[in-house]
Amino acid sequence: MKRVDLVLIEHNIKIGNECPYITPNVTEDSIFYIDNEPVGFYLTKMPEKMCKLADLANAEFRSKNVPKSMMARAGKLRALQMGKTKAEAEEIDVEQFSTIIGSIPPKALMRREYKNRSSVHSVKSAQTFIKAMLLLVKESEGLIKELIPKQYDQQVELFKDVPEKWRFGNLFTSSISNFNISAPFHRDAGNIVAVSYTHLTLPTNREV
Repeated sequence: MKRVDLVLIEHNIKIGNECPYITPNVTEDSIFYIDNEPVGFYLTKMPEKMCKLADLANAEFRSKNVPKSMMARAGKLRALQMGKTKAEAEEIDVEQFSTIIGSIPPKALMRREYKNRSSVHSVKSAQTFIKAMLLLVKESEGLIKELIPKQYDQQVELFKDVPEKWRFGNLFTSSISNFNISAPFHRDAGNIVAVSYTHLTLPTNREV
């Protein structure tokens, strides 16, 4: 795998701004380093077993077996809070249909004041999707451990304070699959501090 040493570049893009398109400059399997420490990686293609699990999960997700919920993205809610009209807020956002599995943390912005388990887990027809995703999570964790073992150990340590009932695998608490959109450039601000995440984009431009 290619080694890529990341360089911090200053910018003036702020939360709420539209990010300009940036042509990808990483096009081959790579491990990313900061100050000589591996912090992440990029794969042009996952191992075969992971591909098969992702294909199964995607097929189930796109079917009627898995319920989807309409979710307002944080940008739309933030625009409404800033005094914009509903029409103005909708111009900068779209209605997003998604499925969350695993745990759902409390989030005042989304009017959720408590944490709970996704209701999708109680839907019988969604069980194949959930099982495929859980197996995919476990394979992902094994891949992280193989490619960047130090980072893997750090993630395990961070998760020691997360109760077993709120976990989805060993390094994750939840997964969100977007049905009708691909998420634009964004920064996840709700993660456990210093924790990493796995992002998988399928050839159909739908995300799991």
